[in-house]
Amino acid sequence: MLLIRQILIFRPTSTFCSQTSYINRESLQKNVFLQQEKEVRMEILKVILLAVLVLGIGIAGMAIRILVKKGGKFPNTHVSGNRYLKRNGVYCAQTQDKLEQRNAWKKVNYDNVEFVRNIKTGE
Repeated sequence: MLLIRQILIFRPTSTFCSQTSYINRESLQKNVFLQQEKEVRMEILKVILLAVLVLGIGIAGMAIRILVKKGGKFPNTHVSGNRYLKRNGVYCAQTQDKLEQRNAWKKVNYDNVEFVRNIKTGE
């Protein structure tokens, strides 16, 4: 890196030589930039591969756990799978909503329903 800095600082005296060194400096700077860009890409690739590896190990661990465990099923984490909540009458939100709507329809008495002709006057 020190050599590259020395070459970039070098300023020749003649016009022809200065044009040549300018071109060399420019191409040298371009090469340095391309090399740095390549190194950054390799670092990004290493991080991505490491993340994929960690995820793969995690998924493989879960799969092995399911194969080794007796019964070999995923655990039921839903509210309906909890015995304590079932004993207390707690259900998931959708089930509770369906039960409440069913009870509400039972409570409504449609025998004495009257329709209003004009909403503004109440006739």
